[in-house]
This record gives sequence, structure tokens and C-alpha cells, in this order.
Amino acid sequence: MRTIIGFLLALCWSSLAFGQAAVQQSGIRFDAASNVGFVQAAVGSQSVLTITPPGGQYVYLTAIGIDVCQNATSTAISNGNVTSSGIVGTPSWSFSAPATANTCAFGVGGVGPVGYGYPATTVAERFALPLKSAAPGTAVVLTSPTTTNVQYTLRAYYYFAP
Repeated sequence: MRTIIGFLLALCWSSLAFGQAAVQQSGIRFDAASNVGFVQAAVGSQSVLTITPPGGQYVYLTAIGIDVCQNATSTAISNGNVTSSGIVGTPSWSFSAPATANTCAFGVGGVGPVGYGYPATTVAERFALPLKSAAPGTAVVLTSPTTTNVQYTLRAYYYFAP
């Protein structure tokens, strides 16, 4: 009996001596988007989404969504591009769509990981690591093409940080 009690006391003392502490998991993600930028221009017009950070802060894009929808007249789109400026590497997102009246082009992404991307979403992309603006205080701009009979919707999920 003394051996068992001695063993238990030694076990308790060793765990205290080595500073073992319980670790609680945190649900906080430091790269989670806290803002959503949205723009939807009229049919046949260019959509321009501008995200301007506070001074000294960068814009970090965590995901984007692009919808390409056609009206009753419709126009085929061959190698359309949504371009960017103010982002390191100036990425762009390409797509094509047939001339199909009153439909939205379905493309990559399907149901998006951040709540967008229903079948109407042409491009739904979540970045493994956020895309960072080129310089602190510099605006990030996403620009759609202008296509007759087509409406572009742009969404950007982002946060500001030093």
C-alpha cells in the first residue's frame, strides 16, 4: 500500500516539476476575413471593387467570388479576365461562357468555402495564404471586363493588418 501511495505522490510531483499545463484550443483564426467587399454594376458595364485600408495597414484577401450572368439577349465570353491592382503579383482570374440567355456561368469552386459560390458563381477561390497588398495604405482594386448583355458581380473577403 505504501508503495502505491509513494508512486502516486511521485507521479503528481513529477508533473508539477516539469510544468505541465493544460492547453485550451482557440477557435480564433488570425487570417479570417472580417470584411466583405461587394460590387455589382449594371448589365453591360464594368464592375470595379476598391478596398482601401487605413494608413499603415495592408489589405489581406482571403477569398474572392465572381459571378458572370447574362441577360435575355446574351453574349458569348471568350477568355474574360477580372484583373487586380495593388496586390503583390497582380493576379487575374479568367473564364469563358457560352451565349446562354438568362443564365449565370457555372465554373470553378462550386459551393464556396466561405458562404458564397452557389451554382451562379463562375469563380470561387479561397486562398491557402492570404494575398497581400503591395504596400501599406495602398488600395486593392478588382476590375471586371465590360461585356454587352453581361452583368459582373465581384466579392472579396478580406481583413486589414500591419
